[in-house]
Amino acid sequence: MGAQGWRRVSPRSFSPIIPSRLGGLQSRCEYSLRQPGDTFVGNTRIKTKAHEGFLWSNTMTADKGNLFHRNLQQGYPVIIRGEGIYLYDQEGRRYIDGNAGAGNVTLGHGRKRIAKAMAEQAETLAYCFSAFFTNQPALDLAPRIAALAPGDLNSCYFVSGGSEAIETAFKLARQCHLQKGNSQKHKVISRWRGYHGATLGAMAASGLPAQRNPFAPLLPDFPHIAACHPYRCALAGCEGVCNLMCARQLEETILQEGPETVSAFVAEPVVMAGAAVAVPPDGYFAEIREICDRYEVLFIA
Repeated sequence: MGAQGWRRVSPRSFSPIIPSRLGGLQSRCEYSLRQPGDTFVGNTRIKTKAHEGFLWSNTMTADKGNLFHRNLQQGYPVIIRGEGIYLYDQEGRRYIDGNAGAGNVTLGHGRKRIAKAMAEQAETLAYCFSAFFTNQPALDLAPRIAALAPGDLNSCYFVSGGSEAIETAFKLARQCHLQKGNSQKHKVISRWRGYHGATLGAMAASGLPAQRNPFAPLLPDFPHIAACHPYRCALAGCEGVCNLMCARQLEETILQEGPETVSAFVAEPVVMAGAAVAVPPDGYFAEIREICDRYEVLFIA
């Protein structure tokens, strides 16, 4: 196929194709330093004509320029269907959807029972504006979620996606403090390495410099503390065994900002995108909870 698509030149240096978290594709070649002629997708080198592996072609995306792609310097295979963990492009190639879309297709592609339920609901009621009405599916789903949630987390507010959910939580925290007469409480403290979404408010709370820096002038000022990551402790105090210094940094930051101004603290229960699934050490969130309660700071997780 030459420059018209992917061409396998040697079976020795590749394994099945998997999607990159940053959009686009990567052949699962070894991670290595940049070499002349390389094409990069995400952080992975795609072996090009100077190397063995797959050849990348910008002609794979057969559009007329009307679709704005995430990366304007590369082409994209056109996916026409999905089944289970696999995606299939228009030329019949199969890809492992290792990221489950953007983490939102965890039940797999092509689930007929789910598609049928969605179609039936769309035929019955496509949308119900919650400012004026409620609806039976929401009334049915809320108690089921509440039954699965820990402790006294027993109320649900439904939104369209992750970024909207996190920003709605910020607004709800602010509204809660206003109702209590704490009108100065508006700041949200977050952690470095965290990822909370791509809208401006969610991005401001996130702690990934590569994502934040280009848009820094637009972002609200969110104070950040170190993430809990004993293997690569940002505070250099753990030596592989967490001493909860990172948790106590929350109290230091609250005092520095002024407890009367801090509305909420937000953290991923398990740091995903920014730290490759960093599980918090024992006692971390208990310490966080105690600090939040001490200063009337809501905890968003």
